[in-house]
Amino acid sequence: MATDSSSPAADAAAATEVERFEVLNREAKTNDLVKNHVMMASAASLVPLPLLDVAAITGVQLRLIAKLAQLHGKSFSENAARNTIAGLVGGVFGHGAGILTAISVTKFIPGFGWMLGAVSLPVVAGASTYALGRVYARHFESGGSVYDISVDSVRAYYNEQLKKGRRLARVVGEQMGGESNASQSA
Repeated sequence: MATDSSSPAADAAAATEVERFEVLNREAKTNDLVKNHVMMASAASLVPLPLLDVAAITGVQLRLIAKLAQLHGKSFSENAARNTIAGLVGGVFGHGAGILTAISVTKFIPGFGWMLGAVSLPVVAGASTYALGRVYARHFESGGSVYDISVDSVRAYYNEQLKKGRRLARVVGEQMGGESNASQSA
């Protein structure tokens, strides 16, 4: 006759391990999503048409927030996410889309302006995408939704993550540039 050898303590320990695995798995997926979208935003910033690049970057950021919401089992609202993006990015960089728009508009200047945009905008786009991803991931992990995020309450964390994002975006840019330089040399 078979007996049930599991005890309530063993069941609780197993449940805790499963929960820990799920959290670690979600964190790994979050990191991958953020990294991939940083690369996409950096690439989108190279769209040669001024202001169309900002629209492409915003689209990448909205997609990241939607994917993070899905990963955390939360609903998504494009309007709510757009408002948060405008509040955070605009609040850090100036009014509206701030520096993203300013750098984008420099592409209207032949030669130097386009070079300035091509060098600066990928870092700014990548950094802001990284920071938004980290802000939303933390907010969703703490039980929040896309509807109840407060720009004022996450601004300090956004600024902190923006600094980290600038470093990451520079590394990504160097890697992307290194890969294209290596392929050009071959």
